Amino acid sequence: MNMKKIIIFDMDGVLIDSEPVYYERQREFLQYKKFDFSEELLDSMVGNTGEKTFQLFKEEIPGFYQIKEEFTEEKRIYFKDRPVNYKAKC
Repeated sequence: MNMKKIIIFDMDGVLIDSEPVYYERQREFLQYKKFDFSEELLDSMVGNTGEKTFQLFKEEIPGFYQIKEEFTEEKRIYFKDRPVNYKAKC
């Protein structure tokens, strides 16, 4: 029997709604870094690209990162040992 293996990419939230996960992770990281931000700002990032979210944060949060790669790398390091349990989200 010849079985094919496939990979499914969920790019639009049909299989899992990941937006709340990323929303909470943004909030957690911003709080960890002690940035002053509003819930409205977090709401405005929903559905945006990473680049657009970075630009929103850069414009609205005092003292925020000026270089996207620094923000991305610090977030990656912070969440390295804090993986998302997607099975629990299903």
